[in-house]
Amino acid sequence: MLAAIVAALVAASAPAATSSVNVSMSVLSQTSITPGTCTTGSAGITSFGTVQPGTTFVAADCTIGFGSSNDTSRLLLSQQDGAGAAMFRFGDGELRTSFGGGGTGLVTHEPGGTDFTEEVVRQSTGRIVTGGYSTQATNRVITIGGFTSTGALDTTFGTSSGYTHIDLGANESVKSMVIYPDDSILLGGEVDNGATNYDYFMIRLLPNGTPDPGFGTGGVVERHLTGYDSIEGLSLLPDGRILATGETGNDIALYRFEADGDPDPTFAVNGLRTVNSGSNDQGSGIAIASDGTIIVAGHTQGVRYDWTLVRFDASGTVLSTTITPLGASANSYAYQPFVLSTGHVIAIGVSQPTAGDTDFTAVRYTAAGGVDTAWGTNGVVTRAFASGGSEAPLTRLQLPVDEFLIGGNVNTGSNRWFASKFRANGTWDDRFGTNGSLVMTSHVGSMTGAAHDVDGRVILAGSGNSGITLGMLDALPVADYADTGAVGDTDWTTGANTFGACLRAKTGANVVPTWGMTGACGVDDNDPWMPIAATTGAAGAEVARTNLAAATGSVTLRFGVRTALTQRPGTYVAPVTVSVLAP
Repeated sequence: MLAAIVAALVAASAPAATSSVNVSMSVLSQTSITPGTCTTGSAGITSFGTVQPGTTFVAADCTIGFGSSNDTSRLLLSQQDGAGAAMFRFGDGELRTSFGGGGTGLVTHEPGGTDFTEEVVRQSTGRIVTGGYSTQATNRVITIGGFTSTGALDTTFGTSSGYTHIDLGANESVKSMVIYPDDSILLGGEVDNGATNYDYFMIRLLPNGTPDPGFGTGGVVERHLTGYDSIEGLSLLPDGRILATGETGNDIALYRFEADGDPDPTFAVNGLRTVNSGSNDQGSGIAIASDGTIIVAGHTQGVRYDWTLVRFDASGTVLSTTITPLGASANSYAYQPFVLSTGHVIAIGVSQPTAGDTDFTAVRYTAAGGVDTAWGTNGVVTRAFASGGSEAPLTRLQLPVDEFLIGGNVNTGSNRWFASKFRANGTWDDRFGTNGSLVMTSHVGSMTGAAHDVDGRVILAGSGNSGITLGMLDALPVADYADTGAVGDTDWTTGANTFGACLRAKTGANVVPTWGMTGACGVDDNDPWMPIAATTGAAGAEVARTNLAAATGSVTLRFGVRTALTQRPGTYVAPVTVSVLAP
């Protein structure tokens, strides 16, 4: 009976249903880096001070600690711009005549109709990408163009032989353009919706210039909130989310979006914070300080349009609002804020001392948002480059060592391309162009965009006549150290000028040097001097490594330079990235 009962029970429960699941996780390598004495501006270490022409200088010891809490690690040195020479000086306003192929340093392309360029960026491959609009027949469309590093049309870019055209309706205007680390492209601006005023838009393109289907609808986000809506400035966060500023309902708008373009519901109120300081307010440019503070520059309207700076914390809460009237009757507009290495903020824009006259203007603020009255004249610097005319700094590019390239147009009857170089101490670099400014009298139009190329060169973009015009400002590179025994070496013995680094010592039993470490790192080609590698993946980028998980240690480097007897005066920089990677 028992056997029969058991047999019946077995038969009732068979066959058994089964499934399987794998439970997994990934543990990241946790690397660390301690700059020690190897920080920007360290006197005699990373700041060489004044070096005479035709002399050599070897810096004092630069110590960097590194390691990992759970893995081996590698310490690497590379160039921030990823190509060319490590040390350079920005030029004095000379156009790079080899750019564009015509011998002038400028080249114009015409996609069709009347074309206007508003922004420019550079991809890591060297490709130049412009954003603006084209008027074709009676219709105005957004036009994004791709060009080679020498200014030729790149027909592999976009959806139409070098261009991508996107039609959102009417009167589209690209206000800001930024590049992702993977070379994807984000544009923001405004479009006439034909009914209730203007909508803001964002467009994301894949690196090849085609719309990104994972962003918005077919690569496009267009939204209307209330009244006049626009995006004037964009900034990318490290996690892929997007910060933007502009206007909504006549108020300054600060937006935060998810990576796919949806409003971030965790930020402010449904992804939006507004600031009402007057009857017609707008945010024009955005910057992020090292502590996460968000800084927006723009204007507010009371009796006149007044210069305005608003600071927010990372959650969108307003920290301070500073309105700066620049004259009893003059309008003033702040276009873009920049955070300096000192923590100060400089906002660049324009003021109008009289009707029809527009002057370059800059205001400096403390880190807390107050006007720094010890700078300039009560915190303000203005300059008129054309008597009785107007200057519009339509593009502003921050350079190393807290300098700025200003580009736009000068109008004394007709617009001409214009550029100048401005220092954070409120002075102008009079070596640049003529008395600090470069007016391209042969080129009609407006310079509206600028972007960093390699070796200190600067890509210029704008409009002239009916096309997209590109140009390039040249620079002065210093040769990378090379000692191979071949003719043309740029070593301590034969090179006219040279810059390199040397590994002098290491600490830690588990730190293994990759660079040679056999000399005193003096002015001697027998010592193991090295060039700074272009990228982290290039030969010679790895300085040292740890050979045991969780091991830490440090290395001691020295940087050295030799100047040519004919070396032009000015500030030379070597933007170097120090990184720690786990295998």
